[in-house]
Amino acid sequence: MAATEEPTREYDALDPPTEVMPERDGSILGDLRALREEKAEAEAPTLDLDVPGYEGRLFVRYGYPPGGYERAVKAAETEFRSQERDRTLHGNADLLSACCVSVLGRDARHRTVDLLTDRPLAEGELPEPPLRFDARLAEALQIEVPESVSRPSRFIVRSLFSVRGLGQGAEGDVALITTGNRVFAWLSGIRNEFDEALVGE
Repeated sequence: MAATEEPTREYDALDPPTEVMPERDGSILGDLRALREEKAEAEAPTLDLDVPGYEGRLFVRYGYPPGGYERAVKAAETEFRSQERDRTLHGNADLLSACCVSVLGRDARHRTVDLLTDRPLAEGELPEPPLRFDARLAEALQIEVPESVSRPSRFIVRSLFSVRGLGQGAEGDVALITTGNRVFAWLSGIRNEFDEALVGE
């Protein structure tokens, strides 16, 4: 499933902005408050990606990580540099978990639905609360998380992508790494767009 429309630069270097600006009181602080309000009300960019192996019935909506780009990427890179055998899988699983907005379903009519209730969702609507890589998802999909697992979300991500079960073929691991790379590239694009907007290029 394709990404939502990518954010564009608010100001172009050559052409003046054409959008209606928020109401301001003429002071610098008033202008800044209005701009903050405008940014807060703007719809955050998201990326919808199917989870391979589920015949298009299961997908994840990813978004900008709540802890910020640097934190999420550095955490993944720390795993990549570790000496663990599965460091690449762990790093990608952690990145997907950090960026997960909600796990969603798609019914036979290709409508987005709440995975737990089958309720159709309007465009942009999410289940309440959103379903993430947590115990609720594990219970719904009958993923058994051993008590000895120290990072349940990581285990659930890997199990979700490994349809046949962990260690039962490489397809799930390849799909996980590929999805992690796509999310990282998307995040980097958002970050670059934001940096360019800040310097006015």
